[in-house]
Amino acid sequence: MARNVETQGKLVDQRFQSTALYWQQVYETRDLDALIYQQRQAAALRLVEGLRLPSGAHILEIGCGAGFTATALAERGYRVKAVDRVPAMVDLIWLLALRRGWNPWMTLYGRWLAF
Repeated sequence: MARNVETQGKLVDQRFQSTALYWQQVYETRDLDALIYQQRQAAALRLVEGLRLPSGAHILEIGCGAGFTATALAERGYRVKAVDRVPAMVDLIWLLALRRGWNPWMTLYGRWLAF
């Protein structure tokens, strides 16, 4: 059973590694698929806002992907720890953070994580 879970994890990692640019573009384009993901992200952000957490509250995003939700949360004043185990995704979130002018409220982790 453990071997099957490990194999499945590797397949998932390979899939996201090979499609990383898609996950970056899905939040930057306006086609139907992209709009669905963008609306899901907006709903998640509204949910967090509805919690009325204080500025500086800590949020952990596991499986942060290209980082668009993590950076949006950091821009709202939350202290975000963003985690992803797929190297291409970690690279994308670093690039996004740099493009948006690095936010000191965000900490990134990745590559070495086994979850």
